[in-house]
Amino acid sequence: LERSIAILEHKRREALRTLQREERKEARRISDEYEEPACPCDMNSDIDSN
Repeated sequence: LERSIAILEHKRREALRTLQREERKEARRISDEYEEPACPCDMNSDIDSN
């Protein structure tokens, strides 16, 4: 049972990470349309990821 719980926890964290990545991508896409950063904290991470 503990193993099953660990697997589920892992999948849940993975799903959350994916969701957050998609949200940031969407926020960037929207901010690009309006040509202003969605959030100042995203500006630095854009430089790092490219």
